Amino acid sequence: MWLQMTALIKNFGSVEMAAFSLVLISIFLVFIISTYGLIICIFDSSFGAAIFVYIFLCLLSFFYMFMLSDCAHKIKDQIGFKFNKKFLEVSMYDFDEEKQIEVEKFLEAMAMENPEINISGYLVVDRTLIVKFIATSVTYLIVLLQFKTSAEEGQREAAEKTSTPRPRPTS
Repeated sequence: MWLQMTALIKNFGSVEMAAFSLVLISIFLVFIISTYGLIICIFDSSFGAAIFVYIFLCLLSFFYMFMLSDCAHKIKDQIGFKFNKKFLEVSMYDFDEEKQIEVEKFLEAMAMENPEINISGYLVVDRTLIVKFIATSVTYLIVLLQFKTSAEEGQREAAEKTSTPRPRPTS
């Protein structure tokens, strides 16, 4: 029964992979774009209504990611803990030696086979997902900011080339 339950939990991510992946990617993109917009607003000192929208979207997407990862972690812990607790409440004194050995093997299988929600083996959904989410977001934001600064430098250099007159060759 335990092995079936852990298999059911593990297969949840495989069955709902497309929908869950789409949700995670959407949350990630909203977070990256809104955080990038927020950083640009702060650097450009344009504190208008847009900054509040960016803050709201950042917080909302982070809250959704936190809720997804925390709920998956709690499900994993509750199923493992509650099932183990109920199973250990059964009095083994009434069992014969063969059944006691079977119960011990079952407890070993429970200890070795931890229920986890994963997306087709690509991503485990638990609290570590938040850390991965933040680390990946910071990486993408650094790359986007580097593109912005290099584009601004390119525009500045192009403006300098067009504004300084070239000397005409004399013949």
